[in-house]
Amino acid sequence: MDDAKWFKSKLAIVKAFGVDRGSIDRWVDAPGFPKPGAYGYNRKKVAAWIENHNAERKAALPDDGDKARKLRLECERLEVSIKREQEVLAQEEIKTKQLRGKLVPVEQLREDITDLVQMFTAGLDQAVIDFGAKTRNAKHTESLKKTLDGLRRKLSADLEDA
Repeated sequence: MDDAKWFKSKLAIVKAFGVDRGSIDRWVDAPGFPKPGAYGYNRKKVAAWIENHNAERKAALPDDGDKARKLRLECERLEVSIKREQEVLAQEEIKTKQLRGKLVPVEQLREDITDLVQMFTAGLDQAVIDFGAKTRNAKHTESLKKTLDGLRRKLSADLEDA
């Protein structure tokens, strides 16, 4: 679940748009208001509904009177809130896309680690051979081989458990 795409509650909508709880309660019961899903209210759908609702209210207002002016100001404030919410959503979508590019499937990670371990142990094997050739001490060379084999088995078992 991506928290940036959802309002978990009506209170979260209140905070995001700066309206009173009564407005949200009326909106939730209004036709077309997005229904909550398993994760809450979809941010994009809520913002779109509020924007549409706001435009309808603004268009229906007469051009005179104190109440009309107040409603017009409320509509403008909501428009600003909607734009701010859309910007937040856009930023969260960018972050989500960036994170998706950085995440690696577990199987791919296991394969990569296994390849690295194989290259490392092959290098150690060669180092033991070189050590034996330089020192001509078979006892030390055999001891190193046994130690490396034990480490290799432990590492392989640890990789299987991961």
